[in-house]
Amino acid sequence: MEALDRGSVLDWLRSLPEEKFAHLLAEACQGRAYQQHGTDLRYVAAQVWRDGDEPWMVELVAAEDAARYRDTPFAAGFPTDDPIVRSAECQGCGLRVCSWARWVRCPVCGAELSCS
Repeated sequence: MEALDRGSVLDWLRSLPEEKFAHLLAEACQGRAYQQHGTDLRYVAAQVWRDGDEPWMVELVAAEDAARYRDTPFAAGFPTDDPIVRSAECQGCGLRVCSWARWVRCPVCGAELSCS
């Protein structure tokens, strides 16, 4: 396999449509957790937005909960072109989460969520 250079990877990522980019980042961040000096650290993808002059809103992007979609038409892989249109507040950690899927797990605390 040919090694990829950083510039090519960045160019490719920047060329992706918004939906594919969000899906890829959310999936890449899943399970990226470690401890450093007794502190739990996680990587997450986030969507930041605002309406007009309103304050900025931050929502963590959550991939679908694969266990919830087992034995369904989505089991082979969730449609990767769906836009982020659902959101919820996590009851586990209180953070806002958004997704293309209805059933997700919070990317921070792992709580099961139903996004509407």
